[in-house]
Amino acid sequence: SVPALEPKITLQQPVSDKFLTKEKKINLVVRVEDQNLESVLLGGRDMQAGADSTWHADQVDLPNEGPNSLTITAKDKANQTQSLPLTVTRDTDPPKLLAESEPTPGTRFDLGTTVQARLVFSENIAAVIVDGKKTVAIGAKAALSVQVPTSGGDWKITGTARDLAGNEAPFELKLSSPAAALPVPEPGPGPVNPGPATVVESSPKLPAGFENPDKSPAGKDGWAKRIREPKSGIEFVLIEPGAFDMGSPPKESDGKIKDELLHKVTITKPFYMAECETTQLQYRNVIPKASPSKFKGDARPVESVTWKQADEFCQKIGCELPTEAQWEYACRAGSTQAFSTGSTLGVDQARQNGKYAWDIVQDSGKVKGPADVKSFKPNDWKLWDMHGNVAEWCRDGYAPYSSSPVSDPVGPSAKELNLRGGGWMQPATECRSANRDKWGATEKDENTGFRCVKTLP
Repeated sequence: SVPALEPKITLQQPVSDKFLTKEKKINLVVRVEDQNLESVLLGGRDMQAGADSTWHADQVDLPNEGPNSLTITAKDKANQTQSLPLTVTRDTDPPKLLAESEPTPGTRFDLGTTVQARLVFSENIAAVIVDGKKTVAIGAKAALSVQVPTSGGDWKITGTARDLAGNEAPFELKLSSPAAALPVPEPGPGPVNPGPATVVESSPKLPAGFENPDKSPAGKDGWAKRIREPKSGIEFVLIEPGAFDMGSPPKESDGKIKDELLHKVTITKPFYMAECETTQLQYRNVIPKASPSKFKGDARPVESVTWKQADEFCQKIGCELPTEAQWEYACRAGSTQAFSTGSTLGVDQARQNGKYAWDIVQDSGKVKGPADVKSFKPNDWKLWDMHGNVAEWCRDGYAPYSSSPVSDPVGPSAKELNLRGGGWMQPATECRSANRDKWGATEKDENTGFRCVKTLP
């Protein structure tokens, strides 16, 4: 193996090498490890030495509105160098509330009821503050509950939105509730916003052969929000229909491949997705005595399974593998960033290998193998391990994306099938929501597993 170059540079401030700010100047701090260090430069400017091997440059100019490229270079007395490139984006545009927010302006509600609002902004948001309460946003969206006034007439949701660069802007969403003297107009032609989702009082609908052991309430179309398949013991989460941008934007450069063309996809049918990757215990519940996994453990995901084995398992419990579009829609859970966790993915957020692919020689002795499912936090739709742990087989074959908007896309029958999510052997960049991989239907390794879905009518 090739030894690491000396000196070693670690960024301290800002915390990411891709940073957003509204400021014209920032302070930079790095830690440089080298006993024979000669110089640390930011471009052509000397950085100043501090305590504990830190070096800093204060009041660094960001001349451009948009990306600013910076490079820190450390050199030791043996003439070895290492460079750390940074991209600091200056963004001074405040966030704006978009018309696609729900409920739509003018929607009427009963007095005193609770309204579930879905606010959509012009860019990714760090937080939304309404009535002094902070709501953490996911991508450009924030969901919150607000109370309709007990007096009739017009009312509004008002608050402040803060973007990732620190820009803040007020917003308001005008609504109304019926007053005794005001008749509710008849709905005209065209789509009518039904207002907030209502709880269905009757028993939720269940797919044939599935259970609702926790008496989960119904979703928008009457289907139970959580169900269980009794033979395997797998629990599923209801994923409501919706539209999203599939693929990666141009600014998402780390690890990107050419087949990640950004395009609009609409999922028209609700579906259930297994809350976690199929475990070894769940696999044996359906296929007794089967033990394909290299890393044993009832709570670990089953791995070393081919696409054919994964497809066969799903069919035995009345399910199927997800399409690539279903998988990415569920993985994102409303996020437009590289990961459902944000722009980065740490080793404390998913079982993955950091900056590099796992190497059987260089990484011997390190922790290896997938973790027990649910070892890390789930995404906002309560799905675990969508990033890392094991890469997951999809139902459809690998093909280039369409450049036009599509609904419920399914890839062709092909020799190479889609794999998504990355696994414990892969770097974080290969665990992105948009990352695509492919493999033959009979291939397998200890980095690959699967989860099931059940598509509804």
